[in-house]
Amino acid sequence: MTRKSPINAVTRRSFAASAGAAGLLAATTPLDFARAQGAPLKVGVLLPLSGAQASIGQDCYRGVEVAPGIFQALGLP
Repeated sequence: MTRKSPINAVTRRSFAASAGAAGLLAATTPLDFARAQGAPLKVGVLLPLSGAQASIGQDCYRGVEVAPGIFQALGLP
């Protein structure tokens, strides 16, 4: 039993060929736009500070408060 498909249907072979070509193009494109910024890095943390997991969230929050001093002592940015 054969299936009838539309003329412009995407086959597995044509999809694999186009995905391979896109991957090759992405691998050979230079990443000139990926440069580090001069501004300090800001990190946000979402923690549960109330409810059943409040103690875990509060402990993690204390770690977040202590981390910048430790990083600075190690000479990290």
